[in-house]
Amino acid sequence: MEQALPVLEIGVVLLVAGLVGVIARRLGLPAVVGYLGVGLVVGPFTPGYVADRHQIQVLADVGVVLLLFEVGIELDLRSLAKEPRGILLAVPLQVALVTALGAAAVVSLGGTMLGGVRRSKSSRFARREDAEARLESAVDKSASVRWRTDRRCV
Repeated sequence: MEQALPVLEIGVVLLVAGLVGVIARRLGLPAVVGYLGVGLVVGPFTPGYVADRHQIQVLADVGVVLLLFEVGIELDLRSLAKEPRGILLAVPLQVALVTALGAAAVVSLGGTMLGGVRRSKSSRFARREDAEARLESAVDKSASVRWRTDRRCV
């Protein structure tokens, strides 16, 4: 019975995502908005119900494969063959633009291109408190060792 629980959980998540997708379509929004909403609710980075992280990762991987499959089905090779210069210009330009925008976002958030995002002040304070606690522990151990050594000498 425990082996069926993950399958049931994934099924319920997919059912809820489908229903929310239909509701989004009736509201005039793309169904993807509903899917994203359900993904945010059951994802590991929001409070509340959190599905098994491994199951959600498998489901996300399957979703990416299905998305790429759909893109491949919709791709018209004849229209692609008509515009090879446009594609050869647009693809590198898009990569460069997205890379530049991503780098600008990282730098604006206080990061460096090689070092990632800097730590906040609160994490610095937490590290300092950890260091102080370790120092106090080391001092206590040192005093305990000295007391035991002095006691043996007497």
